[in-house]
Amino acid sequence: MTETPLAYADRVRTLLGYRTVSELIADDHNVFIDPYSALLSVHARIGTGNVFSPNVRIDAESDALRIGDGNRFFEGTRIEATDGGRVSIGADNEFGPHAVALLANRHDAVITVVSRVRLIGRIDLAGASTLGDGSQILGDVTAVNVSLVGGGSHRDPDPDLRGAVLKGRGRATGLTLARGHVINADGDFATAAVEAQSVYHPRPAPRSTDLSTAGHQATLFSIITINTDTVSMWLLLRHFCIRFAFVSSRRCWARRNSRRTSFMSAWPTSRSPPSTGTSATWSRTS
Repeated sequence: MTETPLAYADRVRTLLGYRTVSELIADDHNVFIDPYSALLSVHARIGTGNVFSPNVRIDAESDALRIGDGNRFFEGTRIEATDGGRVSIGADNEFGPHAVALLANRHDAVITVVSRVRLIGRIDLAGASTLGDGSQILGDVTAVNVSLVGGGSHRDPDPDLRGAVLKGRGRATGLTLARGHVINADGDFATAAVEAQSVYHPRPAPRSTDLSTAGHQATLFSIITINTDTVSMWLLLRHFCIRFAFVSSRRCWARRNSRRTSFMSAWPTSRSPPSTGTSATWSRTS
């Protein structure tokens, strides 16, 4: 009976120490965009929410490689944790686009990538290297035995609080770079200048219309106080208007009643209408 392509791929991967295509397809916790081109060692410990693009290759020995959650491995990413080397990857990191390689293939090689790290370009990371939280390597860089101190991610509004950055092209060996600093090199990173990241990413200037928190609260309190006083004055004015209208109305009725009483009192009580059929002239007597 002819072996199916899936069965053949699964058999070969099992012989070479990789997870089978069927296992990658059945993984409900991670995404393999092309499970036929991804090679993942059976010894790799992987978290959840990771995305593996085509042509990703991960080789590892037992307990030599740990990957956290929410990482993105772009096309061509290669990770080696072999021959006594170890690799530890945290969460929310980006490996690529372009070819990124983490090569811990010696007994003294320990590569640690914490969280929110970006490796973009043609990056080779080797030796005993630590990339702290939010650090970055950008360009065409070979980094060996480097330590990039962590800080905020590349989205942090203050560039001088971000993780350390290596960018450009060339080789960086034995470097330790503090938070908020960057080396932009073309050749040997050891001879390039160390600069503040704000040189390349200036802080946004505060707007003149912005108010401090305390000032804003004070202004808001003043507005509320003014509005409260205005409402109180309006209510008081309304009360006086209603009161004035009521009193004026009563005085008006009192004057009308007084005039009517005076008029009726002035009318003679002894008069009587003339009799029917008489020719006498009826006149008002005083």
